[in-house]
Amino acid sequence: MNKKRVFAVFIILSIVLSVGNFYMAADYYDGDIQPQDDTRAFEDNYILEKNNDGSNTYTIVGYESTIHTNMIPEKIGDKTITRIGDGAFKDSTYIIGNIIIPDTVTYIGSEAFSGCTRLYGVTLGKEVKTIGDRSFYNCQTMISLNFNNKLESIGERAFSGCIQLDLQFINLPSTVTNIGTRAFDRVKTKYVRLLSLNEPTIASDSFSGCQYTNIIIPLNGDYKDTFWSNEDVMKVLYGDISNDGKVNSYDASLTIDKFKENEHTEYDLIVADLNFDDRLNSQDAASIIDAYKNNSNTKSAE
Repeated sequence: MNKKRVFAVFIILSIVLSVGNFYMAADYYDGDIQPQDDTRAFEDNYILEKNNDGSNTYTIVGYESTIHTNMIPEKIGDKTITRIGDGAFKDSTYIIGNIIIPDTVTYIGSEAFSGCTRLYGVTLGKEVKTIGDRSFYNCQTMISLNFNNKLESIGERAFSGCIQLDLQFINLPSTVTNIGTRAFDRVKTKYVRLLSLNEPTIASDSFSGCQYTNIIIPLNGDYKDTFWSNEDVMKVLYGDISNDGKVNSYDASLTIDKFKENEHTEYDLIVADLNFDDRLNSQDAASIIDAYKNNSNTKSAE
């Protein structure tokens, strides 16, 4: 075999191997396999999976980039994002700052942002209904958190270990039906306001390690004693501005007095601002009277 023939064979083999490597590379991106169908995509550094509910929407299942971001997009290309998958951003050092979950998202999966040590705050979009187990577990730099009015479920240890999260109060909307074990473990908060008349399923240690948190519940609410064995929390009734464990006309009168004198404490505002307009007024007093008159079962926090 002469040199020209050997060289020609070498060129042909090189072309064949290059083509083979090209097709093999086409099946991968950043170490992940790309299936040969439309159920999985890689766009703008996000790994996406098509939801199997027939809605033509997508779940973010990963982020493959060294570019810092605090943006969770509503759309990536022409693909609407409705879910953040399990572990999608787990332990990422490229999720940085205050993130806003878009209004298209309804579900945040287990460990979705767990261990994101450069995440400083979270604002939930108005449609988020589920926060999965350990979704924000051990996000030690998180200092702010804003819920929406449609949230239904907070998973186990969802915010456990967020040791810098220091909140005056947490408002949990009337839609919340479940709060998992140690969901807010070691989160610093003085007041948790539960707005649902029907007691959510709350683990006895949901607020363990929070240190003397006041859990404020509706006067007319159907709340049992299963949750209140936790020594870290104290149950307070909405409207109990006198802090005597009962709600009656005296609380309404006291609210009016504080309104007229324009003197009230942080506790007064948290407990007696039944209209949630960040002030005490005659409407709050009227709401206390109405709640007391209409209540036939629960007049005491004991």
